[in-house]
Amino acid sequence: MLRELYVRNVAVIEELRLEFSPGLTVITGESGSGKSVLLEAVGLVLGRKARADLVRSGESRAWVEALFDIETPEERREIEGVLEAYGLDLDEDYLLLGREIGAQGRSIARVGGRPVPASLLRELAPRLVHLHEQHDQSLLTSEEVRAAWLDTYAGARERKQAYAASLRRYLDTLAAWERWEKGRREALDRLDLLTYQLGEIEGVDPEVGEDRELEEVYRRLKNADALYRAVGEAAAALLEENRALDWVGAAASLLSKAAASDPELGPFAERLDALFFDLQELGHALKSRLPHYLPDEERLAEVAQRLERLRYLAKKYGGSLEAVLAYRDAARAEREELLLYEERGELLKREVEAARKELKAAAESLSTARRTHADAFAAAVEREVRKLEMEHARFEVALVPEDPFAEDGFRLRRIPNSGFERVEFWFSANAGEPPRPVERVASGGELSRLALAVRAVLHEEGGATLVFDEIDTGVGGRAGEAIGRMLKDLSRTRQVIAITHLPQVAAFADHHITLGKVVGEGKTRTTAAALHSEEERVRELARMLAGRTVAQTARDHARSLLRSAAASRRGDEGLPTDGERRPDAEDA
Repeated sequence: MLRELYVRNVAVIEELRLEFSPGLTVITGESGSGKSVLLEAVGLVLGRKARADLVRSGESRAWVEALFDIETPEERREIEGVLEAYGLDLDEDYLLLGREIGAQGRSIARVGGRPVPASLLRELAPRLVHLHEQHDQSLLTSEEVRAAWLDTYAGARERKQAYAASLRRYLDTLAAWERWEKGRREALDRLDLLTYQLGEIEGVDPEVGEDRELEEVYRRLKNADALYRAVGEAAAALLEENRALDWVGAAASLLSKAAASDPELGPFAERLDALFFDLQELGHALKSRLPHYLPDEERLAEVAQRLERLRYLAKKYGGSLEAVLAYRDAARAEREELLLYEERGELLKREVEAARKELKAAAESLSTARRTHADAFAAAVEREVRKLEMEHARFEVALVPEDPFAEDGFRLRRIPNSGFERVEFWFSANAGEPPRPVERVASGGELSRLALAVRAVLHEEGGATLVFDEIDTGVGGRAGEAIGRMLKDLSRTRQVIAITHLPQVAAFADHHITLGKVVGEGKTRTTAAALHSEEERVRELARMLAGRTVAQTARDHARSLLRSAAASRRGDEGLPTDGERRPDAEDA
């Protein structure tokens, strides 16, 4: 419920602070007194587009604040859900919204004094205030709102909640599948790359240290001729006649003979004997290795090719064979995961199909409730709207089936927030004219009265504050009285605020605020006054009846309107009206 509205420097409003109460509040005032500006201010605090021309001439900024009471647990849950998405909490049982507009048109939105995006105000708006304006009847012409009104009448709240939950599940699973599908090409490309790279590595099948060993083999094979000559000549120097072994053997024989005369030469003779045999063994060993150094061009080419492949892998996959093998192991693991990608897609596809089936079932359940109650809802609205000086009005509800799914059955042509059919309101105000969609044929005043008739039929308990802007435009006194009675009836269960120019409507108010204007220092300034006494209200109703010059007959008429409205209210509430009295115990 709107508790307080503070407006400063918005067009002709220099500064106003208005307090509101439960029930029906009417706002009246002469032309140009600021009634439309007041609605602009309410729109600003609900997130509507800010305009620089709204800032009062000569001022640097305009400011609007609105304080709302949060009265029910359901309201609190809804508002907390919106605030939570923006990282905000609802600490108290009230909500303070604010909007500051600079002279250049830039604005700052606030919730509880904290700067927030204006989009947050727009998300909160439908949970706080429903504006029914002459030139903005989006509520009545919005497909989602029309569907919501029919669902409320049909008592389909649980079905609507089940449908909304099914839609969320479907959209979540569809988004997951679409992400999978979008990544599928990339995953397949990656799988192809890994398969190719593993083919390269596994085709070579390197081993740790293999490159170093092969480099030694390569050097030996590359220098085979030189090595063969060197080893062969070394062996020949030891083994062939008149070579090293002959000289060492001769020296050993001489020393052995000499040792017979000088025993101290014995060790030398023994060492020469040992050296002879070592050199002999070494010579034979060198001779046996000669085949290793025979030139082998085929083996040399084979080793060179193997080394080239190993060096290529090392350069491409990390700089060493150790890095190559580490990359191979990681690539194998990643490939195993990618091989499961298709299986993941099949699972997601089945989840989408199950969610789609569930969504269709929920939509059909909701459609059944709508079809069952559409005609009764239309008839009830038609009865109410005919009371508002539109005795020839006709009103119909059309349900136009729409399959939201694309041809592939997976994707959506549109997000079906309101179900699998389009809810249309068809209307005709004049006899002989067939009903047509309301957005094409209804005037602003007719749309407002239609909205009032719908609200009267639904008679919702609690909920957002209803604000009606000159809903009585173009109607006479009798229809005005019917409008006033409907507004009063609505206000029994929720707060209603009506800007009106008809005294027949104003007479039904629980609270009456009048706006005036004062001209001073070349500027117009809006004033506001709450009318509490009967005489104050009589004066204002008389002004509305007669204009600036108020005769006694206008006062009498105004007083009569107030009494008639009071009598009507007492009758509605089961209280005795003028000329009646409730039977007492004796009468009974």
